[in-house]
Amino acid sequence: NTRDALGENWWADKAFETSENLLRRGIGVYITDGRYRNELALSKKRGAVTVRLEVPEEVRVARIVARDGRVPTREELDHESETDITVANTSFDIVIYDNGEDAIDVIADRIADSIVRLVGGTGMAH
Repeated sequence: NTRDALGENWWADKAFETSENLLRRGIGVYITDGRYRNELALSKKRGAVTVRLEVPEEVRVARIVARDGRVPTREELDHESETDITVANTSFDIVIYDNGEDAIDVIADRIADSIVRLVGGTGMAH
């Protein structure tokens, strides 16, 4: 995989390179997926607001079944990319609980509102 072949920070470095280019042009940036401790640490180091979306396993499984038409294996659910940040008991600036009952746009609004409350102003967090 790319992480093993090019180094653990490769994806994060690419994301930040792109993000910094956009931010210089006044475009707000949201990185919607960080799966490893090093990615979260790099995000915090660069001043990002970090958000954890807490989703119970049964909701995760139901979403995978709806998307892929099959139940994920225990190995897939426990893969390092799914558990690294959780196992590390890493701290986040914001934690949002998703019980599977709200539509994605409602959850996105909750996240955006939380970021605006945390950083104030326009919500141009990065």
